[in-house]
Amino acid sequence: MPNSVAEGTVPEGCVLVLGPVAVLAGPGRLAIPPPLPRALLGALALGAGDPVPADRLRATLWPGGDADRTGLPLAVHRLRQWLDRYTPGGPGMSTVGGGYRLGGDSDLLRFRALVRRAAEVGRPEQLPLLDRALALWRGDPLADVPPERRDADAVAALAGERLLVARDAARAALRHGDPQRAVAWLLPVARAHPFDEATQADLIEALVAAGRTGDARDRYERTRRLLADRLGMDPGERLRAAHARTTAATPAVPAAPCTLPPDLPDFTGRAAEVAALRGALRGDGPVVVSGPAGIGKTSLAVHVAHAARADHPDGQLFAQGGAVDLVGQFLPPLVTDPATVPADAAGRAALLRSLIAGRAVLLVADGVPDPAAVAALAPGTPVLVTTRTPTAGALVLAPLTAEEGLALLTRAAPPGRLAGEPDAARAVVEHCAGSPQALRHAAALLGRRPHWSVRELADRLAV
Repeated sequence: MPNSVAEGTVPEGCVLVLGPVAVLAGPGRLAIPPPLPRALLGALALGAGDPVPADRLRATLWPGGDADRTGLPLAVHRLRQWLDRYTPGGPGMSTVGGGYRLGGDSDLLRFRALVRRAAEVGRPEQLPLLDRALALWRGDPLADVPPERRDADAVAALAGERLLVARDAARAALRHGDPQRAVAWLLPVARAHPFDEATQADLIEALVAAGRTGDARDRYERTRRLLADRLGMDPGERLRAAHARTTAATPAVPAAPCTLPPDLPDFTGRAAEVAALRGALRGDGPVVVSGPAGIGKTSLAVHVAHAARADHPDGQLFAQGGAVDLVGQFLPPLVTDPATVPADAAGRAALLRSLIAGRAVLLVADGVPDPAAVAALAPGTPVLVTTRTPTAGALVLAPLTAEEGLALLTRAAPPGRLAGEPDAARAVVEHCAGSPQALRHAAALLGRRPHWSVRELADRLAV
């Protein structure tokens, strides 16, 4: 299997079937076949490198049995012509016995390869791999192929495979104290399988663990009404048990609550800063990162906090410093009864100190105007603070180097988008002046405007 499959990158010529059917035809360009070749390409790609019998292809593409004997060979010929024209050097087709085999790479192959790799490594290393695997899904399999021209059994089996992976991944995330990630993985499959009570129950329990009890109750009520209105059924035991967690006097709280935003998958560089901050966080009190807007303070803080979770096993809590009530953002995952939270700011601060006293907890306060005020919130507890305010003793974040900037642009842009234009890519990096925010914005523009060349983007940034 090619390394590109194992590493989760999307090479040119890759067939995409975990959503609308397409082929990556070049930097940022998706080629979409005409309807019949598209259905044939999807059916062959679902074979995952194995031959698909001709009889099965005929039954899929012509369910009414109205194709003559030349119908399938003609469709194969048209698909080969289309692949040769739009994706030279891409996936090849071969005749094998009484069927056809599609070669090359696909998002389905990459998804399964990443899931296998995740099964081979221990926690928490498996979680980023599962992130990458589940991120390959862009919708239902073969989403733009008419239902009557899909292999219903194969599509249903693949959707079920995604469902099982997402549920297993969510359980792993919860065991690792990461309910936010579990919720993110479960939401898409819960929407795709609204009548699956076990999946809805998993999502409800993950929402409770993430401190989102209100959302958990709403999810249960929507599911209960759907089952009653569409199927005439009451919730089963599994779903009722999940609902009980949302109404208990003492709601379930993870042993190590984590309210950190997800770590950016394209985080790049900053190795020295990461090492310095992790070392500083092993002490007590605030650790401050300062710098101008867009320089990457928040993404660095979140990345460091995720990397340092083993050093702070009792929890990692995140709050936006621009909010009126900073302490009020830290408290929800720590309290079992919201009614016990004092109404006054001083009382809430005292409650926070009592709840984390003697515990290995990390606080992250992002975008704080006055870092000195944070130190008094929880004396003796490490707090990672980001601020635009110049602060004595702070780690002042510098722009990314040209090499780091190019690496970030490459990772953030659509796969293969920069290929063939290295000078233009370097010009884009130069115009972004080492700002991660500007580089991610540039990468997003390349994704939203596939008709732009990288040079055109560089010229527009130069204006």
